[in-house]
Amino acid sequence: MIVSPGDEKLPANTVIIEDLPQKSKPISAGDNLLQEQDKLQTSSTQSEEHHHIAAVKNETSGVNVCPGVNLTVMKDITGDQAIVDSVGETLGTQWDEMHEKSRNDGNAQQDNSSGESTPQLETQKSKHDATKPTFRVTCNRAGENHSFDSMSAAASFGSAVQTYFGWNVDMKNFDIEVILNIDNEEVSVGIGLTRESLHYRNLVAFGPTTLRPTICHNMLRMCKIRDGHIVCDPMCGTGSISIQGSLAWPKTFQLCGENHPKALEKVSLNTQALNLKRTSRNQGTLKTDALRWDACHLPIRDSMVDIFVTDLPFGNRIGSRVDNRKLYPKILDEMARVGRAGARACLLTEDKTNIVKVVKAALLLITSKYILL
Repeated sequence: MIVSPGDEKLPANTVIIEDLPQKSKPISAGDNLLQEQDKLQTSSTQSEEHHHIAAVKNETSGVNVCPGVNLTVMKDITGDQAIVDSVGETLGTQWDEMHEKSRNDGNAQQDNSSGESTPQLETQKSKHDATKPTFRVTCNRAGENHSFDSMSAAASFGSAVQTYFGWNVDMKNFDIEVILNIDNEEVSVGIGLTRESLHYRNLVAFGPTTLRPTICHNMLRMCKIRDGHIVCDPMCGTGSISIQGSLAWPKTFQLCGENHPKALEKVSLNTQALNLKRTSRNQGTLKTDALRWDACHLPIRDSMVDIFVTDLPFGNRIGSRVDNRKLYPKILDEMARVGRAGARACLLTEDKTNIVKVVKAALLLITSKYILL
């Protein structure tokens, strides 16, 4: 006979079904109840929440406790008390074994808390092969329809690499960096050739809006620079465009300037550091010069410059969109004055609205040869 704990009369040899409170450990009934409670309080394991706990009591097996089973429902389905008793006894035994194992694991962790390595760490150390290189996986992911994030993709791919090659994992002191690039449905894998980003290859001093060398090179390349050209960056910042121009087109002269003294100091530091490196390799110095000037009033004679390449203020970190309405027209007018006939320019800005208005206001002819980014 199966009854609920709320019934008033309980006959002998009754199977009791009860739901223990949430976040409580299943315990054995009887004379050892208090002793079991003390042990469970010191155990590091936590019980599963929202589970029905069935306590099945009989004369032979004592009390077996098992989670996730409602014996009342089982009795209603099977209609056989013997089946209920058998299932309760079997699951209760399994739960006791699991509980005992978790308690032993908790004791083992307490014993090792004094600084000694755990058995799991010892196993990992034993698998470390000093003859194999160390590696890590870095994932760069782009796309919104992925069911995973970059960290999980890197972890899964790193596990596969370790299994196949037997390399040792080290997230900091690694010998090899595996690059995993995921772009929507396209995946590519590569090996990092440098420890640091190539952003730092030619510069030692940086500003708030320093351009990457790859962007600088492509802006210069779009202007179709030739030997003997004078290339001007009227708002140079830390000089990244002029430095890249000197390196990629050594037979040109790079002229740049800024109106803030701290920016010019950084330009000087970058050019000096690079010149020292080139001198030690017998490669000569850079053909570039930096001046302090106002980009709206350049100290340059008319019709002197062949190429203009500059990073205009976006109006976010420096200046504002309102300031750009006045600044952009003045800069373009000055470029038109000092530029030679047929001079070309590549201007980088995020404020497309203002630059388009300025170009239209100046009545410049826009053809397919000019690209507004």
